[in-house]
Amino acid sequence: MAFAWRAGAVLLVAKLARLARNVAFLSQLMESGVDFVAADNSHATRFTVHILAAVAEWERDQISTRTKDALQVAKAHGVKLGSARPGHWDGREQAERLCEEWAA
Repeated sequence: MAFAWRAGAVLLVAKLARLARNVAFLSQLMESGVDFVAADNSHATRFTVHILAAVAEWERDQISTRTKDALQVAKAHGVKLGSARPGHWDGREQAERLCEEWAA
């Protein structure tokens, strides 16, 4: 983005939602003078970019909530979450307990 601004180039992104899922960020980007085009909606106006950014931000929050809820259910059913690599968790339980004790 900094290069596009310095060069006066247009920033091309495949999807608007991949550029940012944050209304404030996109608003700041538009105010910064960096021109950008989203290939999935190349004719979007400032108004539609704001609407699409708001929807993308809402969707991001929904995905986060669903993921956290699913992980909580899996954990309640005894699913061991995290890496399955052999030895990955060795010693980590003790380190986690020490961190909990320190935080208390």
